[in-house]
Amino acid sequence: MSFVGFTGLLITWRGGPGRGEFDEFELFQLMSVVVVGLTVLFGSLGVIVFADLLGPSAALRVASVGLGVVDIGVVVWSSRRLSAMRVPDHTSRKSRLFEAAGAAALIVFVACALAPGLPLFELGLLLFLALPALVFRFVLVQLARRR
Repeated sequence: MSFVGFTGLLITWRGGPGRGEFDEFELFQLMSVVVVGLTVLFGSLGVIVFADLLGPSAALRVASVGLGVVDIGVVVWSSRRLSAMRVPDHTSRKSRLFEAAGAAALIVFVACALAPGLPLFELGLLLFLALPALVFRFVLVQLARRR
């Protein structure tokens, strides 16, 4: 949830309402931070509910598959959006790091779906959280350069 809170800070640091509308790239950044942050929140809490209903191993399998699918969706959506926006070359290079973190999380979620284990699931969640962290870091660097 801290990433969602950071999104509010980004809006404030950006200059507030006097600066006008968000451009497409800024909206993309904010949306990706919020979507992944909320997905990890509900994914990590949802496994508890599934564990009560299905048992721990089945719950980890279901949650891993679900988060893996969302991970693929987020990375594909992000890559397509960045391509469509024709962002500067330095931004597309940074998106490769985003894609690598998404791929690493996906590999861990697939491994957890095949051989369920709480430490493996938690590692997948941490790697998935790297996505909004990378976006947030990129936004902070951009804001620092503007000032």
